[in-house]
Amino acid sequence: MAAKCIERSKEWNDELKLYSSSLNVCPNNAKVHYNIAKVLANRGDFGSAEEEYLHAISLNPTYEQALNNLALLFEKRGLLEKSEAILKNSLKIKPDFATAWMNLGIVQLKLDKFEDSENSFYEALRRRPKHADTLFNLGNLYLKQNRLAEAKNCWHNATSLEPKHLEAWVNLFILLEEQDECLAVEFLAPLAFEHHPHSPVLHSQYGLCMARLGKFEAAEESLKKAIELDSKNAMFWGNLGTLYHRSVEYVKSRKAYEKSLLLEPTNLVVKNNYEKLLEDIRKSI
Repeated sequence: MAAKCIERSKEWNDELKLYSSSLNVCPNNAKVHYNIAKVLANRGDFGSAEEEYLHAISLNPTYEQALNNLALLFEKRGLLEKSEAILKNSLKIKPDFATAWMNLGIVQLKLDKFEDSENSFYEALRRRPKHADTLFNLGNLYLKQNRLAEAKNCWHNATSLEPKHLEAWVNLFILLEEQDECLAVEFLAPLAFEHHPHSPVLHSQYGLCMARLGKFEAAEESLKKAIELDSKNAMFWGNLGTLYHRSVEYVKSRKAYEKSLLLEPTNLVVKNNYEKLLEDIRKSI
């Protein structure tokens, strides 16, 4: 991981040198300032990135991509009203900019402007009907409004259009499990794992559903796989502890609960389950 970070840092530095040298030849080239801003933003230097985006926009006030990226920068910094205003401005310049409509919907969702957000997502989909990211975000809006059937439909459509869309799979599996629709999870799992065989969250959710269906071995296998992929996730250990608790494998359950609490001592759900386990152990003696 450290080697990858060093390699990525070198790439950014090389790009920055390349684009900066271009300024000596074309100091008033908006595209060059835009490229420098993107590199700076990727490095986490948001203040300098903002300056470069603003410089690019001052040179080309109709540069809609620079406006869009500046809005995303403000969103990352929590400046949501600024982000919304800039996105609206970019859409005045280019009304058919589907990405800006989607990003506007995301910002408005964060501002709890649900009706505006839905309208923005619809405008994005009108211009790009089969766009998985937009459907995913529209699903997030519906979830926040407790419109669960519509959320589920959006995420299902997103995964159908783009099976590699991990976030949509995760949200879909969580909602299906919460609604006790685990047969649907079992049906969809082969396609999900074909594209995401190493997702610990998907394995965990699949394991929870297999437990609901009474398929203990499949549940155990998936929950252990989730832990193998992310051994420091307290929730995964807690889920495995619950599975063993229900199957009256008290020794294994205790070890899993204790590992979960070691990783996250303040988890009240696991604490309560652990205390219930100890009581069950006392009763069994």
